[in-house]
Amino acid sequence: MTRSVRLRAPIRDYAWGSTSLLATMRGSEPTKAPEAEMWLGAHPGAPSMVETSAGELRLDDYISSDPMARLGRRVHESFGRLPFLMKLLAAGRPLSLQAHPTVDRARSGFERENAAGIPIDAAHRCYKDDNHKPELICALTPFRALAGFREPLESVAVLSSLDCAALRPAIEVLASEPGADDLATLLRSVLTLPTPEAADLARSVSAALDHEGDFPAVRSVGRFIAESFPDDPGVVTALLLNTIELAPGEAIYLGAGLLHAYIDGLGVEIMAASDNVLRGGLTPKHIDVDELVGCLEFVTGPVELVESVSETGAELRYITPAPEFELACIDVAGSAAWVADGPEILVVTDGNLTVDGDKYRPTDSAFLASGVNCEVTGHGTVYVARVPRGTG
Repeated sequence: MTRSVRLRAPIRDYAWGSTSLLATMRGSEPTKAPEAEMWLGAHPGAPSMVETSAGELRLDDYISSDPMARLGRRVHESFGRLPFLMKLLAAGRPLSLQAHPTVDRARSGFERENAAGIPIDAAHRCYKDDNHKPELICALTPFRALAGFREPLESVAVLSSLDCAALRPAIEVLASEPGADDLATLLRSVLTLPTPEAADLARSVSAALDHEGDFPAVRSVGRFIAESFPDDPGVVTALLLNTIELAPGEAIYLGAGLLHAYIDGLGVEIMAASDNVLRGGLTPKHIDVDELVGCLEFVTGPVELVESVSETGAELRYITPAPEFELACIDVAGSAAWVADGPEILVVTDGNLTVDGDKYRPTDSAFLASGVNCEVTGHGTVYVARVPRGTG
């Protein structure tokens, strides 16, 4: 193979998806249907489709038909499959509070649920596969998120500013210099409230958030959450997490055990190829309190932006500790060319470009097998998912 192949990427219609962000990016008329995630990868849950002269093939099947050639020796020997999944993520409403397991926890949980005979698509199942799911989100528009527990005394200040009697028990815990066990107990107490008490707590906090006051960014996110989930006490948990506002081009990395939620905006997400999500609120879906609490890292403090480096001027690389993936942003002004050092997926996010002679518009994507020469011409931006060169 000497060139890239075009992909057709499935779009997931989760309820929290935006009805306009992806449509606006691709230049089409928005519909009323939510478009949440465009999956760019070979995960069996929704693999991209490869366009060939013989018709469409699933990307996982396309790779497995000649894995050494398509992955390259380095990636094939290290992972045996495409180890990353890239997405265009468009949030119109808050996503669930969630965390992802370590590799060891994912493997043991997956085996345990398989042995128990729990179907993969069962609503109460926690583990869809045996992999961890570290991830990076890079903003394409202003993007709001919650990630990691705030320093306790900062949370005391936030909660106290709301002047809400229902929050006093939480304030007392946070003011006592709590350790990890205390934070775990506080979270468990919120998650296990009987339904009537949970709804009462959520409505009390929602009413307090309606008033203007200190911490306007926190209040704005809290109000948005309360509008979407008026009876969900997860709004209390959300107030304990760092509020993050990303400008376009900024990114955060979310490792195992970090409680987080995306609030709104459009971004490029890249992760290890997994669909393991342990939920902790702001969702009608199943919450396994014990599994979630056992997964979480109850450390406190801010979440830093991902370091980005530029080696050529046109390409910006986002550096994380994940061995499975690296994200690069390439601003094309005339032309850009490179040789894929392992499997890569590119997606156009801006401009009208030509990729190996074929015209591409925003949201169009391609797969590059290892060793393929790729040339992109025109003016626009592409994001490229790849395996870090030091892996393997």
